[in-house]
Amino acid sequence: MIHVLVNTRSGSGEGRRLLNLWSAFRPVVVDPPRIRDQMAGRIAPGDVVVAAGGDGTVSLVVEALFRMGVGSQVSVAVYPIGTGNDLARGLGRAVAVAPAPFMECVAASRVERCGVAVWRFEDRFFLNYLGLGLDAKILAAAESLRRWLPARLALRRPSLVLAGSFQLGFRVRRDLWVETDSGRLDLKGKCGLVASSHLGYFAGGCRIGALEPAARRLSITAFDSRLDFARLVLSRFHGRDTVPTYTTTSSLRIEGEPVPVQIDGEVTDFRTGTIRYAGEAVFLRTPSSTPWNRPEASALSVAP
Repeated sequence: MIHVLVNTRSGSGEGRRLLNLWSAFRPVVVDPPRIRDQMAGRIAPGDVVVAAGGDGTVSLVVEALFRMGVGSQVSVAVYPIGTGNDLARGLGRAVAVAPAPFMECVAASRVERCGVAVWRFEDRFFLNYLGLGLDAKILAAAESLRRWLPARLALRRPSLVLAGSFQLGFRVRRDLWVETDSGRLDLKGKCGLVASSHLGYFAGGCRIGALEPAARRLSITAFDSRLDFARLVLSRFHGRDTVPTYTTTSSLRIEGEPVPVQIDGEVTDFRTGTIRYAGEAVFLRTPSSTPWNRPEASALSVAP
């Protein structure tokens, strides 16, 4: 059975349009604090969940599946309409395609399956990355800035750029360190780090150390200075990894004083603890040969 979850706050209105286009599948509007309740009792092993939204939406869906105990038994198809869509890039499907043929492929099982590592940090599950320091500081500042701007989702990117220009002087001023398989990395005096699972992408297309999607290791990239972070941002435009990976590790222990932190593109509270491999999620990718540019039908030709 196919279940459709749509984040109507994503895509500058695209999410609301999908509710109409996919009405035959009885889509559910994602309410982040209640997403587990929205899915409980509806989803069973062997089902397919279509998640329309950004990286944060997909992460919430997968987290709910793992909390329900069916994380590796339910397949997820991503329709990327978020700001960054780094997960979709990592899976080779960065651009939101035409909704009708996308759903036709999912319904007819004309898809490729890909295993993706899922990580657990204390009581949180995540797919993409965890950031400590500068990138989380920029994200938090951008969200605060948007409260003073007109309520348009299209302003998210400009707010990130503006916030970033004011936050590049950030440094970790307190004692903070991480323990990896290869030893301890002190972050005091640095800008921060990103622990990435498999993507090869960060912050909306910036290049970062890549691993196989199902690899049970984290790629650790540390930012010693603003220049490191600037090089990473610029890699979005020329497609090369310019900030070398510090190390890879099978687990990551975070200790020390609080700093800004983000998980899968969402600002969250700082905590100490250990990040460990939690299991494998199954993602569905539509074939690259799908004729996405054909004229869009007003309604789907397939039934759920």
